[in-house]
Amino acid sequence: MKIVRKKPHHKACFMANSDRMPGDTGHRPGDPWCLDYKNPWQFGDISGGNRGHTVSWLRLRCLDPKCEALILIAEFDLWEKVNEELYVNA
Repeated sequence: MKIVRKKPHHKACFMANSDRMPGDTGHRPGDPWCLDYKNPWQFGDISGGNRGHTVSWLRLRCLDPKCEALILIAEFDLWEKVNEELYVNA
């Protein structure tokens, strides 16, 4: 699955400095991220840049409202994974 990290967590981010980051015991991986509800998707090139309109990306932001961390996930890849779980591994 194609994932592009556009902006990292800032040093004071409470999510990045908590025990909720992936790999920590007791929490599910992915906790620090949520859908960017103001701008949930964007079109861009294969590297997540704004130079083209060939790939649809889902935008995920950090749960810390003061942190600008942003990752992009290729939308088509995500739906392929969903279908794989639903139909291939059923």
